[in-house]
Amino acid sequence: MRKRQGDPARVPVLFIGGHSRSGSTLLSRLLGQQQSMISVGELTFIGSRGFQNNQLCSCGQPFSECPFWSEVVAQVAGPTPSKWFARFDQLRQEVDRMRYVPALAFHHNSQTTSFSMARSAEYIEMLNALLKSIAAITGADVIVDSSKEPPHGFLLSKCNSVNLYPLHLVRDCRAVAFSQQRIRVRPEIYWKTEHMPRFSPTKSATDWMLTNSLMHLLGRTAGRYFRIKYEDMVLDPKKVSTALLNWVGVNITSPSNGPRVLNGAGEHELSGNPMRFKQEFKITPDIEWVESMATRDKIVTTAISASLLLKYGYGLTIPATSQKDHQHSR
Repeated sequence: MRKRQGDPARVPVLFIGGHSRSGSTLLSRLLGQQQSMISVGELTFIGSRGFQNNQLCSCGQPFSECPFWSEVVAQVAGPTPSKWFARFDQLRQEVDRMRYVPALAFHHNSQTTSFSMARSAEYIEMLNALLKSIAAITGADVIVDSSKEPPHGFLLSKCNSVNLYPLHLVRDCRAVAFSQQRIRVRPEIYWKTEHMPRFSPTKSATDWMLTNSLMHLLGRTAGRYFRIKYEDMVLDPKKVSTALLNWVGVNITSPSNGPRVLNGAGEHELSGNPMRFKQEFKITPDIEWVESMATRDKIVTTAISASLLLKYGYGLTIPATSQKDHQHSR
């Protein structure tokens, strides 16, 4: 094993940040195939979607029946888990907000800021406890947290037991906007039928600009930063995962089914894309938006996101008129 970068006394946490529908669950599963890493999904929702709502873990068990999460709960919350996780989620809703990113980014210690000083410090300490517990139970060299939202990343950067690796995952804004209009069932909510949230192309593009801009800021705050594109990941997953593992500094192991097939469902991932429940998943590019997205939606999202599209090398060309437009014109 190579010597890890940074403080060896801290838990290395690879935080996947970026906009929703950018492939964070796919990347989390890809990294979770490595023996040295444990992918826990969107840890930010452990209090609400996990403990309180008892949604399915990717292992197929409800949160309360999952052996792994049950052990984590017992270790961090002791005899009063309901009280502990209710407090954790209350604090998350108060301090895990976009409006507080400037205070977290431009002050070395969040306790010196004027916003919710005691609450932010308490929440950060609870995050510390969760991550230390996960590291102790799994023995993993690196924890992969795919919570995505930048405010969570900034809070992780304040945890004194965390050695943070901010991984910025980018996907073409037009593909993201198209994906956010799809109707998809959330299988983790097993007691009723509920769909993933849907958004207009304008909102998707506006949020895409903000989220990706804040990930650049998180990299400067954390003192390290790595960016990958969804399109590169699906074309050559082995190359991308190798680069990431070299960046973090851990041993590389190859999945038994090869780099383009994910073998087995995500072990114990919370929240995220439904593909985490699939026992076998073949990695292929999702480019449906090129043909199926309405041209007017392509134009709107391109106009809003133009500056970062160019920065990331996507270009501003609008693909040819889609079949959907032909149908609407009849």
